Amino acid sequence: MKTRTIQLFLLLLCCFAFTACDSNKSKIEEKAKQFTEALKTKDVATIYDMYPNSKLANHMTLTTNVAQGDLEVVKDEATGNYTANFKNARDQKLIFKVTGKDTYQIIDSYGFFDIEPLYSDLAVKTGVPLKKLSDQKLKELFKDDSPFLSFIKNKYGGLTELNLSYFDGVYTGNYNLNIVQIEQNIKNEGDFPVKGSDYDVIFSFSDEGGNCASSTKTMDGVDLAPGETFTFNFQLTGYTTAAYNHQLQWTVSFNQKGGGTMKDIMKKAKFTGNEYNEFLQQQSKNKSKAGKKSSKK
Repeated sequence: MKTRTIQLFLLLLCCFAFTACDSNKSKIEEKAKQFTEALKTKDVATIYDMYPNSKLANHMTLTTNVAQGDLEVVKDEATGNYTANFKNARDQKLIFKVTGKDTYQIIDSYGFFDIEPLYSDLAVKTGVPLKKLSDQKLKELFKDDSPFLSFIKNKYGGLTELNLSYFDGVYTGNYNLNIVQIEQNIKNEGDFPVKGSDYDVIFSFSDEGGNCASSTKTMDGVDLAPGETFTFNFQLTGYTTAAYNHQLQWTVSFNQKGGGTMKDIMKKAKFTGNEYNEFLQQQSKNKSKAGKKSSKK
């Protein structure tokens, strides 16, 4: 009799647990529909209340209207969280946490945060598994100062550096007019075109005889195709004595404006599609080294 009573008790307990689980699922399904409705009507207060970290998103994309059977709620037994899976092209998901009796909060999502086109393109070209990473992980991955973007810049940033040279600088003096005519060639030694708006050319003049103080002259850059040269031709005043005594000297430097941006890298890099995996391997090695150092202490 006791055994039968215990079995009946356990059966009732299982039924209760099953019912409670089903109750959570149905309520979370309603919450998921409520959230998508808030997105549709742009009810920001409700969106932020249900999903506080949605504030991280620049913009969120609304799923298509959720029809019967288009939404499936699954419980993660390991964490106790529930995933509301939307059956659509983006495989969108909302992760719910039970915060109290009949209260739930969205703690993460998949496919709801819109990624900037630049980073979406970068993700595809570098092998980032967009559908497997949550919105918040992707947001962290593509932050301006994120380790992943730093990895990409370190790997390909050299492609955006100016590869300009200067050669065959000559001058002629007009001593009556107290001017020196300067001619200076520059060349694009790189494999990519260079825009004049991306750099300045700085001339630094000096008089070896010490008759004139050093000075600089800045010229606007010019557009150069790979291998193309250009000759700067201009007049310089105050250095006729130095020119007459063959003591006029100058150097040329190039001041790059910006450069090294992700836009520049995207234009020039030949991605392999394995960069994201390389990044993960590097992160793993760094953690391993850090762990060894910590254990030695």
